[in-house]
Amino acid sequence: RFIMELSVSSWSLSKLGCQSIEEIFIAAKRNGFTNMEMDLDDNYYVFFDYRSLSEEEVYAHFAEVKKLADKHGVTINQTHIPYAVFPTYLDDSYFELVKKGIAATSALGAKYAVIHPFPFPLYKKRDFWVQERAFSLKWFKRLIPCLEQYGVVCCLENIYDWDNSEIRHTGFSNAKNLAELVQE
Repeated sequence: RFIMELSVSSWSLSKLGCQSIEEIFIAAKRNGFTNMEMDLDDNYYVFFDYRSLSEEEVYAHFAEVKKLADKHGVTINQTHIPYAVFPTYLDDSYFELVKKGIAATSALGAKYAVIHPFPFPLYKKRDFWVQERAFSLKWFKRLIPCLEQYGVVCCLENIYDWDNSEIRHTGFSNAKNLAELVQE
C-alpha cells in the first residue's frame, strides 16, 4: 500500500512573512503540514548564512534546526540545494557549497537532496545537450562519495533555461534524458 504524504516547501512559508526558521515550522504545523522540503539557498541565508562555515559546523547547525522541527512536529523529508547558473557552477566553491548542503540534509534527517543539473548559457539558440550532459555527468560523479558519506540520495530536478522571458527547453527538461543521465 502506497501512502502519499503532503509536504510544503520552507520557501513558500518564508514568502508569507515568517521571520525565523521556527516560525516556518509553526506555520507549517498550523496549516496541517507535518512534512517539509527545506530550501537551503537565499531563503535560508536570511535566517542563517552558513556558506562560510565548515561542513562540520554546517552539520552541527542543522542538527539544532532538526531539534526545532521535531519540537513542532515537522519532518524534513528533503532539501533543495542552492542553485547556480553559469559560470558560478564551474567554481570549486560551488561544489563545496553543495557538499555543505548534503551535510545539512543529513543533519536534518532527510534522505533526499534536490540538485539541479547545469545547462550552459543560451548562445545563438545552439543545442549544447552533448556538452551539458558530459559536464553534469562528470560533476555529479564527483559528488557520489559525499552523498555516500552522509547517506543522502541525490534527486535531479528537471530544468529549462530562459533568455529575455523566452523559455528554452534543454536536454534537462526531458524526462528520458534525465533518466539516462541517472542510469549512467
